[in-house]
Amino acid sequence: MAVIIMKGTNRPQTLSLAPYKEMLPKADAYKVISGKAMSPVEKLPLKARETLILSF
Repeated sequence: MAVIIMKGTNRPQTLSLAPYKEMLPKADAYKVISGKAMSPVEKLPLKARETLILSF
């Protein structure tokens, strides 16, 4: 399962994945663009205008 997050504001923000926990198949994610693994994913720090593609 892939999740695409497109942040459109000019300020950093932290996105909580708690509301989406039931839909996400597991707690670990893989950043497709950078090739880095994230474990466990509960909160995502997002930079201004950042786009993430996560594979769960």
